[in-house]
Amino acid sequence: MKKLEEVAAICLGFEGNVEHISDNLTELYRIREIKYPKYFKMNLLCKLGFIACDFLIEKHHELLAAQPDEVATIFFNKHASLASDHFHQHNLEAGELPSPAVFVYTLPNILNGELAIRYGWTGFNSFFVMNEKIEAEGIVQQVYLSQPFKYCVAGWVDTDLANETAIADLKLYKSI
Repeated sequence: MKKLEEVAAICLGFEGNVEHISDNLTELYRIREIKYPKYFKMNLLCKLGFIACDFLIEKHHELLAAQPDEVATIFFNKHASLASDHFHQHNLEAGELPSPAVFVYTLPNILNGELAIRYGWTGFNSFFVMNEKIEAEGIVQQVYLSQPFKYCVAGWVDTDLANETAIADLKLYKSI
């Protein structure tokens, strides 16, 4: 039976208000010379996961050569997309018509969608909201047994408004 091997990991952590964290992520985007204009429409959660994933791909270009259905994305967090939800609610309370560009980011799994669009990945994808940070390996292994993949980008991606923190702790798994 094939098994999974962790081949790479990245952990990005930020502190500060939403604007400060977003500015730091945008600075990383520019330093890394990423060319993806949709980045500027993303919410904080997507920006965080997108940049962390870019770090993983930088050292593992074979991920980009994989067949689209061979790459899975599985993410976890505690706060879903509350940062976007608060912004959406603020617009409603201010009597403004909510923008579809804001509304679409009120679901955390939009991160999976953004990565699918950017890289063309069509494999298994899911976003789990948990009460506490967990290690992804057990769930990734269970998914692998039911829907095999060659690669999986998985881990914790969370933005916590109350504590003014954001963390992406991702791992790249490969079927061996």
